[in-house]
Amino acid sequence: MPIIQTTMAEKPQLSIVSYAQGAYITIEGQNINKFFILQRGSVSVSNPFSSRFEKDNKLQLSPGDFVGVLSAMSGRPQVETSRADTETQLIAVNTSQFEGLIQHNTSVALKILQQFSRQVRTLNNALTQITINSKNNEEDNEILYQNAQYYAAKRDFAKAYYCYKRYVECYPSAKNAQKAVAEMKKMHQFDKPGYVEQSNFVRRYNTGSLFCSEGESGGEMYILQSGRANITKIVNGTEATLAVLNAGDMFGEMSLLEEKPRSASAAAMEECVVMVVTKNNFMSMTAAKPQLITRLTKMLAERIWYSCRLLSTVRIEDTETRFFSMLCLLIEKERVETKSSYSFSFNLGIEEIMNMASIPQTELRRIKNAIGTHSVLKITDGKLFTTNAGEIIKITDQYKRQASRHAS
Repeated sequence: MPIIQTTMAEKPQLSIVSYAQGAYITIEGQNINKFFILQRGSVSVSNPFSSRFEKDNKLQLSPGDFVGVLSAMSGRPQVETSRADTETQLIAVNTSQFEGLIQHNTSVALKILQQFSRQVRTLNNALTQITINSKNNEEDNEILYQNAQYYAAKRDFAKAYYCYKRYVECYPSAKNAQKAVAEMKKMHQFDKPGYVEQSNFVRRYNTGSLFCSEGESGGEMYILQSGRANITKIVNGTEATLAVLNAGDMFGEMSLLEEKPRSASAAAMEECVVMVVTKNNFMSMTAAKPQLITRLTKMLAERIWYSCRLLSTVRIEDTETRFFSMLCLLIEKERVETKSSYSFSFNLGIEEIMNMASIPQTELRRIKNAIGTHSVLKITDGKLFTTNAGEIIKITDQYKRQASRHAS
C-alpha cells in the first residue's frame, strides 16, 4: 500500500531518496527546507520532547512517519537528529511543494497536524508542571465545574453560566451535575449565546464572551478575523493569561484534531469576528484552501519550536544562565539578525522575563546585578533593551560554559 496517493508523475514532482544503514538524515542545528516521508526501512530520531531524566530519548519511526517536518515547516534549525537504522527509502518534500501535496493528499496534512497537536499538548503539560508546579489534569471533567465556580465568585456570571452549561452537556453523569443545574437556575438570565451567526462559518462574539472553556469537549477551531482574544488557564485560584491573539491567529485546533478536552480557555477581549472550522468542513477546506492549512501547519510548527526551546531553558539550574538563555530565545523567536550589531527591545520587564523562565522573584536582586554588569543591556520605560543582540548570544554562551565547569 503506498504511503501517499500522489504518483511521481503528478504535480508536485516529488523525489525519492535512499540512505544507507547508519547514515544521518537530519542533524540537530542544521537548516533544511524540506522534510521526508519514510517509505521503507526504520529511522531513529532523538526525542526533543523527552525529560532530561529519561534514559531512552529516542523515537523509532516506521513507514508513513515524517522526518524533519517540524523544522522544515517552522523555518527553524533542526531540533532533532535522525539516523537510518536500516537501508531506508524516503520521499523528499520541499516546503514549496507542501500546498500542492496536501491538495492531492488531505490525509498527509491531517497526519502532520495531528502529530504537531500531540507534541504541543506534551510540551504544554511539561511546561505547566515545571513553571507552575502543577500537574495538568486536562482529562479531569471537574475542571469545567471549578472554572464555573471561579467565575461565579468573580461575579462574571455570563462565563459562569457558560461553564456550568457545558459541564452538564459534556458530563451529564458527573458528581456535581445536579449542583450545576441548580446554579444555572439562579442565573438563568445569562442563558444566551455570546455570539451572533453572521454566516454558516462566521460568528461575531461580544466582548468578554467565552469561545470555549478548559475541560470541555470541542469540535471547533477558530480563525480570528478581527478583534483580540486571550488564552487563559485557571490555576490555584488565579486566572493566568497564556497568550493574547490578534487578527489572523488561530486557536482551538488541538481539540478539533485530537478529540480531547480543551487544555485552556479562550475569551473575546473586544468584539471579535471569527471563522469557525469544524470536523465537517475541515477536510473540504484542506482541498479548497491549502494555503490556510499551510498557515496552520507553520503556526503549530513555530509554536512547538518555541515551546521545545522554552522547555530546555526552564530546565537550566543556574538562574543567571537561565535568564540570559531566555533573552536568547526571545531574540531568536523574533528572528533578529545576530551577526551584526542590531539593537532589540524585548518589550518586557525584568520580572516578566523571569516569570517566563520560571525564575522565582527571590532571585530578582541577583538577576538585576547580573544585568548591571553588561553595558549592552538597558532599561527603557520599564522594558529591557539591548544595544547589541549578537552580544547577548556571546554573553549567554559564557554563562553556559561557566555553569558547565561548576557542574563538573
